[in-house]
Amino acid sequence: MIKRLFVSLFLIAVVHNSYAQNQGKDLVDSLVAELPKAKEDTNKVKLLINIISNSLAHSALIDEALKYAEEAEALSEKLEWEKGLINSKQVLGRMYWKKGNYTKALSIHREALNAAQKSGDKIMMASICNCIGQDYGDAEENFRTISERVNSLV
Repeated sequence: MIKRLFVSLFLIAVVHNSYAQNQGKDLVDSLVAELPKAKEDTNKVKLLINIISNSLAHSALIDEALKYAEEAEALSEKLEWEKGLINSKQVLGRMYWKKGNYTKALSIHREALNAAQKSGDKIMMASICNCIGQDYGDAEENFRTISERVNSLV
């Protein structure tokens, strides 16, 4: 009886996880389909960041999402849109973090933090400090992890 229950719960979990992953990929695909229609403005940057954020959960989409992150960063620079540039750098750093390139992620997150500090955006500063703490943590630099996580709370 318990064995059947365990097997049933296991199968339900596997099917649910598979469904959730496909549903997330479907969302990314539908957002990507909107790109050709998007004008070269801040809304396109937001769309690109939305694609990137939804791609984080899907390892198979990371390389493609990196391309969108670089496009969002370049368009933000072209538009001279500071908030978009900060967000673009943050998600670009997350992509490199997801790929395991913590050094590159840290470098990009530091650029994003500097831009956020210049703009005075404390919420973004805290969020980016949290990312930096995670970069250090995954690179196994625990003292710096604690320092950056504390900075994110200040």
